[in-house]
Amino acid sequence: ERAEYRKTAQQSGTDANKKTSSVPDILAVSQQAPYAFGQAMVAMIRASGGQNALDATFRNPPLSEYLTVNPAALLEGQKAKPVDEAHLDSTNKNITRRGELGTVGWFSLLSERVDEHAALRAVDGWAGDNYTVYDNPSGTVCTVGRFRSRDRESAGYMRAALTQWKAAMPATAHVTVRPDADAPTTIEFRSCDPGATAKLVTHRSKAAFDLLTTRSDIASSLSEQQDTANRTVTLRANYCAATKFAMTYTDKQLAVPPKQEAAFREQIRTWLDECVASVGNR
Repeated sequence: ERAEYRKTAQQSGTDANKKTSSVPDILAVSQQAPYAFGQAMVAMIRASGGQNALDATFRNPPLSEYLTVNPAALLEGQKAKPVDEAHLDSTNKNITRRGELGTVGWFSLLSERVDEHAALRAVDGWAGDNYTVYDNPSGTVCTVGRFRSRDRESAGYMRAALTQWKAAMPATAHVTVRPDADAPTTIEFRSCDPGATAKLVTHRSKAAFDLLTTRSDIASSLSEQQDTANRTVTLRANYCAATKFAMTYTDKQLAVPPKQEAAFREQIRTWLDECVASVGNR
């Protein structure tokens, strides 16, 4: 009966994938994100300061997705910075939507066509963002996205990732990428509907999403295992070590054979020691 159940479940998953093959992964990933990161966030906050820290956090809950993906930033008091909305000339007046794409949204956008590690490095510099959807003069739907990085180095990573993304997009999307002349840590892209014949969905981002969730799981696991007086430093170091893991392995390498688990744990411990020394000296 169990074998029959597994066979039926597997077939159901295959059928579902076929039916949603043309649906952008960002829609599925955005629904999974609160569940994927929420549990790890709660565990890390509890490990850093117990139930009192968790209660204090949810009296003023984080409004930015980045702070749920990176609880260390949340506990350090980081907040989203304002990002000026894109300038649209008088020929582009039909604005249909505005909002914040968020860390997961930007990661999904990039990792559909860009190396997942380059995408991760770029979105880790997030300090704020917004997007605007509008119709251009010919009636084509276009999007302009603006990403504000924490510093110039992070902005360089995002500009490089968006430039690679532009090169991989259909020419009919007419993608442009440029830094904001008045805000050097803000990068802007514009892209339009490339047409019905263009292939937009690659399904690479759904697999790459495992890097983000695995990083959170590792940081959470390390936090729950430790007991230290300097919990803020420890949490940052745990997240640092988990990031090194995510930046070293690909999503295809995350399924670790049992015989390799000990080697992986030892490598994480080595990174953790390096991160404790680095974070503790800041």
